Amino acid sequence: MISLMIQANQYRQTSEYRKALDIYKELIGKLGETSEVNQLVAYCYYHLGLYENDEDNYKEAVIWIERAIAISPMNSQLFDILGELHSIGTLDYEASIKAYRSAINLNPNNVHALVSGAGLYGVPEEVITLEEAIDWLERAVQIEPDNANNHFNLGMRYNEASQFSKAKQEWIKALSCPHPLEAALSTSISKLIGSA
Repeated sequence: MISLMIQANQYRQTSEYRKALDIYKELIGKLGETSEVNQLVAYCYYHLGLYENDEDNYKEAVIWIERAIAISPMNSQLFDILGELHSIGTLDYEASIKAYRSAINLNPNNVHALVSGAGLYGVPEEVITLEEAIDWLERAVQIEPDNANNHFNLGMRYNEASQFSKAKQEWIKALSCPHPLEAALSTSISKLIGSA
């Protein structure tokens, strides 16, 4: 089993996802499904969707991650992955936010789910309110205070909520983080402050 897992891992490292899938499905055939292997199958289909720009691969990824969730329904990370698959792959934003909410309910400190869920603010379906996006980003920056991007995004949401002094405070924090903020984002701050 370990030698097969090593081989599948090597295939994933070289982006040979179809070969990795064959191995994972062979393992499932021999040992039965586990949430870990189902997650790896979903991961392979997700990357095939990215490389081949094929929506069917994203749908397969969703099916496999849902099978992993059925085995481990209290795993916040699996719901987080499901949210990402829907937001990037199937573009089903309502299903995405539902999955992110489940991830956050299971683990309120899941920063990726908090930030990604908040990132759905502004999609045409209006699946998340501005207040909820702000709440989730506030929690994310408390958990990871040195993440410049999260401070920037929180500042943007405060700016949209007409809380301009809070927005500027977050942007200062973003610019004060150990890892520098991307140039395009600091330019955005400059333009927004210049127009204020």
